[in-house]
Amino acid sequence: MQQSSSISTRYILLTPLLSLDHTMANLLNKQAFLAIGTADPHFSQEKIAQLTTLDLAVFDDLNHSLEDASNIIQPIQFCESLFIQLKAYIQKIESSISM
Repeated sequence: MQQSSSISTRYILLTPLLSLDHTMANLLNKQAFLAIGTADPHFSQEKIAQLTTLDLAVFDDLNHSLEDASNIIQPIQFCESLFIQLKAYIQKIESSISM
């Protein structure tokens, strides 16, 4: 993500380390899909608000492993939702490439 490219590049990030300045700098103005849980220690609502060019999937109460140790059903439901959102993101990319 730190290197510029002559081709249009997209990214998919699961639980990025938003608390690190260089991660945030690399994400700004990029085209990416980002999934993170609100119980992740690297989650920050303020930093999420800065990522206006990203497709975001924010999941309540999931940690950095996208799990909730007290609820085994929620991560399964999360996976279903994540795959649906990822599919939509990839289809959006494909349709923009074919134009």
